[in-house]
Amino acid sequence: MASRMSALSRRALSTKPRVAMAGVSASRAPPELDGKVAWVVGGIGIVGSGLVRGLLRAGATVIVNSRFPSRLEYLNEELGA
Repeated sequence: MASRMSALSRRALSTKPRVAMAGVSASRAPPELDGKVAWVVGGIGIVGSGLVRGLLRAGATVIVNSRFPSRLEYLNEELGA
């Protein structure tokens, strides 16, 4: 069983991951979000701050909440807002 698991692991590591998003092609730009409002819970973390940046780039007004005001201030300064 152990040798089978290691063979499966080696095969999984050697293949390229395939990512597909429903209804989105790689050549099409994301939709514009001008006039839209997005609320990102956990927007000060690594993943959340990336979402915040993407939403801002698309034109959305973004609301971020946190229990840590100092982290919100840091994100605000980092984004140049």
